[in-house]
Amino acid sequence: MSQTMILKINLILVLIIDKIKCKQAAGC
Repeated sequence: MSQTMILKINLILVLIIDKIKCKQAAGC
């Protein structure tokens, strides 16, 4: 895998994790 692909995947994972944390905490 190239560096750019890894960076894009990491960004997507961070966004997904943030959404999950938001739902658990306050429901956004």
